[in-house]
Amino acid sequence: MKLLLRLYSFIFHLPLAFLLFAIGAFGLIDGAYNMNIDFLPWSGKTLVYTLAGIGFVGLLSVYQAIKGKMKFLFALYALIVLVLAVNGVLFSGHRYADANAFYWALAYVAGAFVAFIGALTHMRG
Repeated sequence: MKLLLRLYSFIFHLPLAFLLFAIGAFGLIDGAYNMNIDFLPWSGKTLVYTLAGIGFVGLLSVYQAIKGKMKFLFALYALIVLVLAVNGVLFSGHRYADANAFYWALAYVAGAFVAFIGALTHMRG
């Protein structure tokens, strides 16, 4: 069971970190500082730099965790993702188009929670 949780955590966080880094990097390269994502507490230039930074830290932490090093960084990154997901889905004031969209957002939060548990088992094991 621990192995499945660890694998799930890596599979969840690697594409997420890559996506966050790519969005932030393209925003930096393009100079698109008018970016806004309702789920996140930042906007504009701060959002672009934060996405690039969180994505880079995520990629670094997943890589190091797979190698068996810096396991604490991976667990910390997973916690940050979980906190941002819960805050964005439940407390951001975002309006969902319908109940189905809200259920998918809740599924993302549940997935982030399971990935965080997987990161904790990796850190302890």
